[in-house]
Amino acid sequence: MTRMPIDEDKTNNKFLVEPDRVIIFDQLAESVLFDQLDYSDAPQVSVAEFKEQFDIVGRKFLQPDEDFYQGVNFLTVIRRKTDQALFAYEVWTPVSDHGEPYFEANGDQHGFEWEYPDDFDWDNDYRPETYVFLPVKPIFLPGYKFVKESK
Repeated sequence: MTRMPIDEDKTNNKFLVEPDRVIIFDQLAESVLFDQLDYSDAPQVSVAEFKEQFDIVGRKFLQPDEDFYQGVNFLTVIRRKTDQALFAYEVWTPVSDHGEPYFEANGDQHGFEWEYPDDFDWDNDYRPETYVFLPVKPIFLPGYKFVKESK
């Protein structure tokens, strides 16, 4: 893993597009994860740039190998407009009325390690939250419903 200097101009509520992944930073990522771009706290210029290049396909797609114990990992899926490529990020969601959806930045798992200066103020200085969306493809799970609803 390579340590990178923090460059707020390149990361703060921005995104990077690579052929095999999409990296989204900070509040912009959270707005994408919950399909809340129209209400985002991220700068509107960042939101507009994202909307020019991507559509949010949806945010409640199941993974086929789930065990559903106390919660479900749903995928938030985005589509790159230039080539229709799909990318996703996982959000754990509780199955009961108690608890909140859970997600955390995964940039460190994908090579993003930030270099902090010696005088870094951990409470006040900017720290990039890095979310890496990875390629996905659609699958179809068989399901059933009752032919006639009971009363």
